[in-house]
Amino acid sequence: MTTNKVSPLATERQHRKRFRFVRVPLKRHRIRLFAAHHMTVPQTPQQILHDVFGYPAFRGEQAAVVDALLAGQNLLVLMPTGAGKSLCYQIPALLRDGVAIVVSPLIALMADQVASLQAAGVQAACVHSGTEAEAVRQIADDIHSGCLKLLYVAPESLVSERFIRFMHS
Repeated sequence: MTTNKVSPLATERQHRKRFRFVRVPLKRHRIRLFAAHHMTVPQTPQQILHDVFGYPAFRGEQAAVVDALLAGQNLLVLMPTGAGKSLCYQIPALLRDGVAIVVSPLIALMADQVASLQAAGVQAACVHSGTEAEAVRQIADDIHSGCLKLLYVAPESLVSERFIRFMHS
């Protein structure tokens, strides 16, 4: 009995035949390929949880928090480390129009969150004291064009004259 080994290149060709690929320009002139079957816009929190973040189900009170935020309620949510607090505001941000502003005291945490979101295909950025002027201009353009979904800011940036002007521009 012989087994036929399929090369990775042949597998990729078969995959390309099954799905139509679309080129989507990202920041700094990078190009990323997405399969057309992944480009449908999720309509429910559960779909976003699965399709964007890769989780099969909500944990603990996450679903209740997401539903309350989507219903327009104001919440103060206390959860232990690792309980999935970020998903509780990221998912409603992806379902609502406009950009969500997330206040975070740690620049490293903001950068990590933004990198994770961008890796998942979500348009996110952060503004803090170390953000260069050109990057801030690009973020402002992304906000005005409607493509940015989450903007992370440091608390001191949020109340600064510069940031207030930035948000009004």
